[in-house]
Amino acid sequence: MKKIIIIVSVLMISVWVAGQTAESPCRDISEVYEQYAPDLEKVRDMKQEIQGIHPLLNHLYPVALAEDNCFYVFDTVSSPVMYEPVLIHLSENDLPDKLRASFPLEFYKNRPAGVITPDAFDNTEGFVSLFHEFVHCFQAENYEQELKTELQVAREAMEKGDFMWELEHPFPYEKHEFAELYSQWLQPDLDMEERWEIRSRLKEALDSKDYEYMIWQEWKEGFARYIENEIRNQVGLPENRGGKEQPFSRVSFYAGGEIYVRFLLEQDPSVETDLAALFQRMFSLE
Repeated sequence: MKKIIIIVSVLMISVWVAGQTAESPCRDISEVYEQYAPDLEKVRDMKQEIQGIHPLLNHLYPVALAEDNCFYVFDTVSSPVMYEPVLIHLSENDLPDKLRASFPLEFYKNRPAGVITPDAFDNTEGFVSLFHEFVHCFQAENYEQELKTELQVAREAMEKGDFMWELEHPFPYEKHEFAELYSQWLQPDLDMEERWEIRSRLKEALDSKDYEYMIWQEWKEGFARYIENEIRNQVGLPENRGGKEQPFSRVSFYAGGEIYVRFLLEQDPSVETDLAALFQRMFSLE
């Protein structure tokens, strides 16, 4: 621990304290870092253990620890394998008690980060969930913006200033034809012909923007769920199968997207590392 304290004392010279006032409830970042440094080291150690699963796991992304409406940001600034304290930011909004998310941090050069509450460090499940969010960081830095320009649903949302469209798009989950087809899609042991038939019928059953939204979520969350379950298999956890039961919701696309990803990988393993090509295959049914 002495080594950690020395590191903090040196690094604190360059730590940026953003969005704070004299009455800020945020703790000193050196105190927070000392408390969670062992957990951040576990993130590094898990990355070393699992990085053979996919090249995107070779890289660590910023961690924004949310506690009492404060973000404590840690990043690999001077070392690619050691987290360091970077900044504190007081949130303008109340933060949930249990948070697992990924989004660009406006207060940190718009860098995508894994955003978690400290309970993520309580068990292996929580660490795996952080790596699920790191998948989204990778997608954000390499594919998202270019792919979104191809989607009418995304362009229209941005024109309206609707930045929550990925969470709140009014998808017709309860539509009878969709629910019936997606229930079939989620069944195991379908042959190739049956799977392509269901995908074709789903495309016909949905209007263009709803179809785009489904594919976007299946690509984004389905691929992250695929990597998450590969990690779970390696560290001895049961697979995450959430989203397979009705009533369907956005989480159903995590499960259905993973099935789609694995289905396409059986036919063309190269799309595992070419996520733009994976998206195009998911969208075009080719």
